[in-house]
Amino acid sequence: MKRVLIFVLTFLCNGVTLSAQDLHIHYDAQTSNIRYVLDGKEVKSPKVKKDRDIYLHVENYNNYLYDLEVDANNQVLKVSSGSGVGSFLGLLGGGTGVTGMANLGGFDSGAESGWQNLNTIMGGGTEAEEEEEDDYGFAGGKVQTEGQILQTKVIQLMGEMAETEKEFVKIEKEMKAMENVQEMREIVLQEVQKVKYNEHLSPDQVKKMSMSFLERILEVEGGQELDLDYVIEKGDDRKRLEDKMLRLEKNKSLYISQLKDLKETGEKLKDIDIKEESFFQFVAQVVEVDEKSTKVLESVDAEEEKIKSMFASASKVEIQKMTSIWYEYEALTSNTFSYTYRGEAIGDRTTLGLTFYKKDTLGNRVSGPGITSVPIKVPVYGSLKVNVSVGLSFGQYLNQPQSYFVRDSVILSEDGDGFIPVVTSFVHFYPQRVRDVVIGGSFGIGVPLTGTDGIASINFFLGPSLIFGKSQRIVLNAGFMGGRTSELSQGLKTGDNLSGFAEIPTKNKYQLGYFVGVSFNIN
Repeated sequence: MKRVLIFVLTFLCNGVTLSAQDLHIHYDAQTSNIRYVLDGKEVKSPKVKKDRDIYLHVENYNNYLYDLEVDANNQVLKVSSGSGVGSFLGLLGGGTGVTGMANLGGFDSGAESGWQNLNTIMGGGTEAEEEEEDDYGFAGGKVQTEGQILQTKVIQLMGEMAETEKEFVKIEKEMKAMENVQEMREIVLQEVQKVKYNEHLSPDQVKKMSMSFLERILEVEGGQELDLDYVIEKGDDRKRLEDKMLRLEKNKSLYISQLKDLKETGEKLKDIDIKEESFFQFVAQVVEVDEKSTKVLESVDAEEEKIKSMFASASKVEIQKMTSIWYEYEALTSNTFSYTYRGEAIGDRTTLGLTFYKKDTLGNRVSGPGITSVPIKVPVYGSLKVNVSVGLSFGQYLNQPQSYFVRDSVILSEDGDGFIPVVTSFVHFYPQRVRDVVIGGSFGIGVPLTGTDGIASINFFLGPSLIFGKSQRIVLNAGFMGGRTSELSQGLKTGDNLSGFAEIPTKNKYQLGYFVGVSFNIN
């Protein structure tokens, strides 16, 4: 009997020493795909040991548009207790680009071609054809005339004026960009809000599009860390306006000086008596540039007034706008568009239900039913389960029971039944498993269908069981049986003479046997 107990305990210990790890469930809210990860490896059939943690990771979920609730239902399978004498127990989840910049004063990148045309009018060749001048103004060993020197100076001055005009255009573009940025500061948070609450955009699209808006205004590249000093500097337009004003005034003074030199040189050219047609075309070009410069300076004056006006209206409001944009940028940067639920595996099965409730732009739930996903069911294993069943067993003793009688005063015996049918009530103990077939141990008490000895005829059973099913079960039982059998007493044995005794002296003695049987816990 001791060996039997050791065998059963060893079996049960081996049954509950399976590896126990936390289960991670990854649910994609966009595709409804589910992945199960146990001990760092993806598995197809999830299970978790009792009292271990279950982590539900809801991914790709727009937490601006929806509020999520996770309902964990720890279910316990209610095993039928059976009926009859064996009823011992009842057992019971981006951005706007700067486009369409006007060319200030009618000058653009094609201005240089005008100077090249003048060079052609002057009879100059290509760079490869021109001869290098020496330090005394001679070219190719020929002395330049006064008209040629003045024409060369005019070309130089007009080239310098063209470069200054490019600076004016550059400043104008920068000012237009600042105006666009200020306009975007007014609407960027509204546009981001529209993106965040668009039902037709995935979380990846929401983040990508929103960050495009915000990064354009903050002038950052993805992943760059920002601080308050940087944001204040970007929101304080006054310093940038001051810099642009200084550049504009500096280039304006330079342009006026260049224009003055051009006029003086042009007057000198008029005093030279040259009859060539190309020379007259050259002088006409100078006059055209002189007239055009008036429009340039008018545009410069208008730009100067615009800078002064923007500087006067610049205030801390722009900084406040930038700080609000910064807050939104940091929130979106850290938003993983995911949710993690942690629960404990209890009972026989943990069922996780997900419900998504739509939210308004203030973060409040919109009235109406939520969107419910398919429940996620996770079997639980690992604890020791106990329940009962009732059935019929067939036993046989190791030593054949005997019945005794007397013939001619001699005690004789004959073999009893080959097996004993017993109505049996079993208590089963087994490790909690996720399968429909479980091996466990059992202890039973039964009453033979033959005999009238009352409590003295009760049999005891111990052995392994094979349990089929979950709540309503059929159990195959086998093992050792113990019960009382009748034997001769007072030293008598079969074949002895009974003289001196009124009746055959016997005694009830426990004997070991074995059994097989089937039991049920079906109501």
